[in-house]
Amino acid sequence: MRFFWILGISLAITTLSACSSDSHSSSEPEDTQDSSSSASLDDVDDILDKSSASTEKEETKTEDGGDEQTIKSSGSTASTEVNGLMRSACDTKDGESVLEALDVVNEKAIDLFEAFADKDFDKGKSLSTEIKSAYKKVLNKAPKNCNAQLGYAVASIVDLANNKTLNDLYSDYDFWFSDYGIESLEDFTDMITALSKNKSFTKTAQDALEKEVAPTVDSAITYMQYIMAQGDYTLQLSDGEEIREMDNSEFGIALGGLFATKAAITIATSMNLEIDDNGKYDWINNLNGLTVGEEEPSAKQKVALVKIANLIGANGTFTSIYSNKQKDWKNVPNLVDSALTEIRAAFQYSLDESMTKGSQNNDFYVVGKGADADISTSDVKSIIENLDKGLKATRGPYEVTFKGKTFVVNARKYFENVKGTEPFLPYYKFNGSDLTTFKFTNKAGTETETLISFLDGTRSFPDDGEGVIIFKDPTFGGIFPDFEQKDVWELIDKLKGIRFNFWDRDDESGGAVEVYCFYRDENVNTFYSYDDCEEYGVGGCYYDCY
Repeated sequence: MRFFWILGISLAITTLSACSSDSHSSSEPEDTQDSSSSASLDDVDDILDKSSASTEKEETKTEDGGDEQTIKSSGSTASTEVNGLMRSACDTKDGESVLEALDVVNEKAIDLFEAFADKDFDKGKSLSTEIKSAYKKVLNKAPKNCNAQLGYAVASIVDLANNKTLNDLYSDYDFWFSDYGIESLEDFTDMITALSKNKSFTKTAQDALEKEVAPTVDSAITYMQYIMAQGDYTLQLSDGEEIREMDNSEFGIALGGLFATKAAITIATSMNLEIDDNGKYDWINNLNGLTVGEEEPSAKQKVALVKIANLIGANGTFTSIYSNKQKDWKNVPNLVDSALTEIRAAFQYSLDESMTKGSQNNDFYVVGKGADADISTSDVKSIIENLDKGLKATRGPYEVTFKGKTFVVNARKYFENVKGTEPFLPYYKFNGSDLTTFKFTNKAGTETETLISFLDGTRSFPDDGEGVIIFKDPTFGGIFPDFEQKDVWELIDKLKGIRFNFWDRDDESGGAVEVYCFYRDENVNTFYSYDDCEEYGVGGCYYDCY
């Protein structure tokens, strides 16, 4: 459940900064509004009910004591100084009572994010529901108010931590993985059987994401898009000591994160991951002791392998896309594109802003070259370059070099396939019940080899695969548009060199912790096995362990 808290915090990262004690030259509020500091969330209704007839014009004191409205230009959005804070027109148009209510809720929101910063999750959960409700009250009064929309979007994401369905699901998995401990296939089978009381464990999780999380993310995206559509909306917040300012450099990253989250939810909820056998999972236990390439599987192991073959084969549904989700599935690349585009625009905004002296005084992070900079201009430019590469990969074919082989990849094509793994399989024939009848064939249907021969060690995979295992579509639906059979096997041969080494080490408490390591060429970011490391590692290889 902490994922949703983290997402909420990322959406309002600059809200946390309002109470930051960093060394940036942030402004101090000239005159804070006493009513907001003394009021509580319980007062929001009363504040909003105030007559706004005489408060449509926001006032600040001039040096000679007269009343004057101070208007300053902030890009394409006029901003008004009220009580020491610059207010966007998107916020001031609704009157003083709405601003006063927002000050109260914003101040409490700072407490919420301070609680998360202090890892006081119980306090954070308690505050999130109240704050979400308070922002909703303001939205009901002023539905086009940007501050209210931003606050409600963030609070809604954070408040998912209080969702009963999600909490129950989290508790179930936490019990099995933390308290019970999954150490064998039997343990795994026991877990998924217990979690599949009313419906399968996969469908339970998918339904929770689709019905509980997705609508909240969609709503937050709508609000954030409205805010971004204002052109150059900014929001200043104060905790009474410092002023911090949020702008498109933060909003864009938040919106990009929401699009990425929506893409992940779509992937997780669109794919059929059912692995039961008429509601039971006992068949999985039959895989115990299976040693591929060493000896012929036992009778029970063959039964389990038949089940797998039927799940992923010609009539199998595993990893296929549900018919009512196929349109969403095909839209995933566009969601990823939107995520990268918004994040790129955010970093470009911060880079452009850094060119104007004094424009980052109240910003959460400063881009520049001096000692006060949180991130250098060169680093931001590098981030933008990498995002451009990501966008290129998302939008069409792009070149990849792997262990000396350069080839074209078109990742979008993966999301055009809705039939799961079946289109990617080689030619074969199988009666669906007897593993000994599973035989690889060529395109004409002529048998080339049996599956058993690879399982019992008569044949070695992948060394003996080329020529007898023939893929129906070596381009894999256009993912590798230039591939022929020989290219597939060349890539498989190169993948063979990557080996994950499992070993134990002692952690600080003295217990054994299983981790895996691989080797990486530090110059070209390519991964190798131990045996290949010195041969390919131009810049020297080192461990990556998890």
